[in-house]
Amino acid sequence: MNIEFRKTKWVALTLLLGFLMSVPDFVVEAAPDITVKVDGNTVKFPDQLPYIDSNDRTMVPARAPMEAMGCQIGWNDTARQAAIIKGETIAVFTIGSNTYTVNGQEKAMDTQAVIAGNRTAFPIRFAAEAMGATVTWDQNTYTVNITTGKQSGALEVEPKIRVTTGDDVGTFYMNIVAENGSALMGKGYKFRVECTNYPEFNTMVQRVPIYGPAKYRTVKMDDWAPTIDWFIGTPGTWGCTYDLPAKPGQEIEYRITMKDENDQIVRIWEGKATLSTERKNAPVPTLVKWE
Repeated sequence: MNIEFRKTKWVALTLLLGFLMSVPDFVVEAAPDITVKVDGNTVKFPDQLPYIDSNDRTMVPARAPMEAMGCQIGWNDTARQAAIIKGETIAVFTIGSNTYTVNGQEKAMDTQAVIAGNRTAFPIRFAAEAMGATVTWDQNTYTVNITTGKQSGALEVEPKIRVTTGDDVGTFYMNIVAENGSALMGKGYKFRVECTNYPEFNTMVQRVPIYGPAKYRTVKMDDWAPTIDWFIGTPGTWGCTYDLPAKPGQEIEYRITMKDENDQIVRIWEGKATLSTERKNAPVPTLVKWE
């Protein structure tokens, strides 16, 4: 079946989404109110609200955020399938299934599309990423941030930021890296990570080499670099010291600024994490500026 025919079929079924057959709703768990933003704009939900399911996935009524992303929504009542359509991309989610398709290619997820409050609810990350968007989650504010490619500054490679605290050998209290750092190299990008509430952590005195006669160097952690690799170290393995001693339990606020190959600021993220000696994943930062 060619894509134009498939698209026509789904668009023709769009109006049926509001007239779903009556079915028992999935029971959802009580949770703090969840906010969904598309390119910084808060999405409004007229009835059924977003919620977190038993698989710890944020489930969102499909129509409002997808239309905010410039997508169309289609519903096939016989197959119990909902489709998201944008340009030449069609993602199809089947109610009760742990698989979905993007332009006919099957993909897996660890939860499923459901009917909740007489609305089709999707796991928002899988649905938005299928349309080429970037999705982040702010644990502190219970906010889903969806960034589309509508802004003029869409990048060839978007950073995938990972924040952790602690490690297995006592080297770090906190670490921020780009998981796709090798893909960012050579693009002319520059990154600056800075601690905003404790500026003392932007300058570190480090022992080098680790073994042998003690020598020390001063490292500016907030200098511009071609990728993201920032940390607050312990006084142990690498002998990291700061004007303000770092210790577990301190809450760190930080900002990541990105410049493109023309030396223009194109992205700014902000986030928080609590220093720890125990290895944990920390909340990913929130994208607060894009050009």
